[in-house]
Amino acid sequence: YRWSNEGRRSQRQTVATKQYGPFANLTVFNHILHGGDKSYELNRANSAWSRNGNADSSRGERFAHLWDQDPNAALDLLKLSRCSAVHDAAIGILSAHEDFLNQLSPNEIAVLLNAPYLQTSRFALPLAEACFKRGQGDDYLLLALLKSSLEAAREFGANVLSSLPEVVKNRPLLIELLLIFGAPVPRIVATLLSNSTFDESEQQEIVSSVITQLLSRELAVSADAAEGLGQLLVQRFPTATKQLALTLIDRLLSQGDLGKQLLGARLLVANSVGFKEVPDRLLQHIHGSQHEQVRAIAVALLNKQSVDDLAQQADMLAELYYRGAAAERRELLGVFSRLSSSNAANQERVLHALLALLFRAEHDQGQADELHSFFATHLMDAARTLDKDTLWRLVQAQSAIAQRVGTALLGTRAATEFSVRQWAKLGHHADVSARQYAITAFESNEALIKSQTRDALRLLDSSWGNVRDFGFRYFRDRYQESDWSPEYIVGICDSTESDVQNFGRELLQRFFREQQGPHYLATLSEHPSINVQLFVTNFLEEHASGHSDRVLNLRGFFVTVLSHINKARICKDRVLQFLLREALRDAAVAEMAAEIFTRLSLTAVRKDRSQLIKAMIALQAAFPQLSLPIKTRPLRATFAEATSGV
Repeated sequence: YRWSNEGRRSQRQTVATKQYGPFANLTVFNHILHGGDKSYELNRANSAWSRNGNADSSRGERFAHLWDQDPNAALDLLKLSRCSAVHDAAIGILSAHEDFLNQLSPNEIAVLLNAPYLQTSRFALPLAEACFKRGQGDDYLLLALLKSSLEAAREFGANVLSSLPEVVKNRPLLIELLLIFGAPVPRIVATLLSNSTFDESEQQEIVSSVITQLLSRELAVSADAAEGLGQLLVQRFPTATKQLALTLIDRLLSQGDLGKQLLGARLLVANSVGFKEVPDRLLQHIHGSQHEQVRAIAVALLNKQSVDDLAQQADMLAELYYRGAAAERRELLGVFSRLSSSNAANQERVLHALLALLFRAEHDQGQADELHSFFATHLMDAARTLDKDTLWRLVQAQSAIAQRVGTALLGTRAATEFSVRQWAKLGHHADVSARQYAITAFESNEALIKSQTRDALRLLDSSWGNVRDFGFRYFRDRYQESDWSPEYIVGICDSTESDVQNFGRELLQRFFREQQGPHYLATLSEHPSINVQLFVTNFLEEHASGHSDRVLNLRGFFVTVLSHINKARICKDRVLQFLLREALRDAAVAEMAAEIFTRLSLTAVRKDRSQLIKAMIALQAAFPQLSLPIKTRPLRATFAEATSGV
């Protein structure tokens, strides 16, 4: 920095930037690596090296001619150094010696591939490719490629491995490949093994060697890798895994890490030792493991029993499943899978054992999905034997999982197993497949629907708009006048859904008969909807006027309509005019109207009160004997009127 004084303040100005690396104070070290790079320099105190600007793109090491005379020295740096800067310098030196690089052995290239620095692995990859192209690549170099931290190196190694179908005959290489857990090696090895067969002694040699090598090395084995290796050994070397020495399994279970314990537990499950002959020491290892996945395999050991013995424990196993952790449930589903695939009787036992769980609340997250998947995969045949009442209980249960299983089974049953009322109820169901089942049942059974119209109309009460729309189309298109009765139409109008009420009024207008008017008037007048009440007022003049008995029966309707506050103005005006007109004709109606007007006048809003007062005045004039809360008085003359003689 350069400092300058301006008044009382000092100003700082950057003159140059120097960059100090992590090893700046190692003067000899930097002299060797960067002494030939003009962008590096030693400070005045000879205590640190710094870089000015960008590094020179050319080689920057000191004594470059000496390094060129002995490229092996640079190669040794790559093999032995644990400093990234040294690797960068060594790569720069060796890049100029192509002939020397082409003479490197596969082992030397493998060492570079396994270096802890990616730049060195990238430098070694073209050398490995050239080595295999020349036909000089060996097993050691192939393994180095497959174990490399560089993805491109692993991909090249996988391609080489896939082109070597005879690799399974190379026992040492096969054992090493089985101990590589990074993708895609396990998949390639599994494919190669699927086309090969091994006699008993070969199987025992391979399996024992894999486990021995795994135990003797500090290899990190994940749970997934252990599961994959265990499955591969059991599938491809079944004889050896069945006869594997329990001492090797004991050593695996004695390890502290999850992967080795998990592999040991899986191999114990595959071993031919009987359920009652499993040594207590091995069971103690499993039950005492700190890993839940290992403890869960104690459940898988139950598979060492016969299917008949397991079938007798189906209810107990179902309860264990309900209360178990995720890993334990997974193992128990494996036990149930074995049982259900053994014979039809055992599948039915599993069905009834798990059926009880469907009506219970989910004990642990994920159980519902597990049970639904298991029923769909393993128990559909047995589920077809369920009686329709049990199936209906499932469909209508409060439990979501019961509903899911029930609706899945519903599709396997003929619609005629259920009633029309049940079809209509399915139209209300939350599951779309249940609603579609109901729609299909309606479409396929028109005659049955018409014979039970009252139940079928319940479909229109569905909370699902698309189901109601289907119902409107269905009853509009397939029902003729002879199929409708006033009771059905009134029932539709009686709905609380506005679109259903509109449909009912549409039907009423299409199929109305004069002689049915009084019936419609009496029944629809009880509806609480303002729209329906307004619709009813259209019937008053034609079917109630002049019939005092009908008017008297409509008392509740009149009270309800006139009690509306700040709404239903048209409806209220019609009712008030009609009621007053009929009251002036008949004393009994007048008495009822007087009672209604008196009651409402105490609570009505100002506009309604004025109309009610006018109506009561008219009633009192026509029927003086009526008891009404009004009294007429003569108009009192004002002083001006009195003095003027008016």
